[in-house]
Amino acid sequence: MIWFLGICLIGFLIFYFPAFRRYSLYAIGVICVLAFAVYSYDNHKQAVAKSLISAGQLALSKVILTSNYGYDISGEVQNNSRYTLSDMTIEVTAFDCPGFVIDRSCRIVGDDRDVYVWVEVPPAQVRAFSGAVSLANMPAIQGHFLWQFSVVGTRARQ
Repeated sequence: MIWFLGICLIGFLIFYFPAFRRYSLYAIGVICVLAFAVYSYDNHKQAVAKSLISAGQLALSKVILTSNYGYDISGEVQNNSRYTLSDMTIEVTAFDCPGFVIDRSCRIVGDDRDVYVWVEVPPAQVRAFSGAVSLANMPAIQGHFLWQFSVVGTRARQ
């Protein structure tokens, strides 16, 4: 309600006072330019944060996929870069295989390409991580359930 009254008051001032109209247009222009500058700076910061650590600079170990009312991936991540890892994105693919090896005869029965894992890992240190994996609508497994993962994105801070 107060927003509506404020907008009505500003509209009244713009309509009845030409000097206010001119300065308000300048103010709106300055606000738009500042908003665009903040938006551009934030996009640049995000792009830099995503490029500081490559997937090859992380070593994941003891990674397991558990099923309990959904799937969860957990393990340990070692940060071999000079920046602090703040989060990573993992891709998980589930297979129905006739044998115990993932090969061409396996069927892909589920994948989640956007498993977001928040984990703060300083340079040259190891931390445990976990994240929720969405493997919805998987068919019944006929052979052996196998899976694989890969880190597809990182974000860091200096």
